[in-house]
Amino acid sequence: MKSLVILLFLSIVSYIQSSQEQHALVLAGRSYSVYLEKDSEGIRRQLNKGDTQEQFFYFCDKAKGNNKKNCGAWVDKKGQKIKNANNNVKITEDGGTISKMQLVDSGRYSRFPEHSDEVQAILERVVVSVDEGPKPPKH
Repeated sequence: MKSLVILLFLSIVSYIQSSQEQHALVLAGRSYSVYLEKDSEGIRRQLNKGDTQEQFFYFCDKAKGNNKKNCGAWVDKKGQKIKNANNNVKITEDGGTISKMQLVDSGRYSRFPEHSDEVQAILERVVVSVDEGPKPPKH
């Protein structure tokens, strides 16, 4: 019975993760805002291309402990700065706003730390797709 409950729980989480992901389309050069809570220290992302490892951006006025020394730039799990990353990130009324998004910024974004409830954390993640937009007509 216990195995059945665990299997059911994992099935529900998998279903939510695959069908309930939020999606956002952003035109290249525009801004995108990540939802933040009062306790949010920064933003977590996992890019679709290039370095697909988790990356973190810690806000200098909110970061705690070791994260404080890595604030103001995208870093990996080890705290190493990501080369050529878009560090145009700041806290606004809308959340954590990333300006001048580029195609390479496409990926999954969420606040850091994520919600303690795994299901809620999954629901707050957003798949952000950056697109060049429509091409001008040729004459």
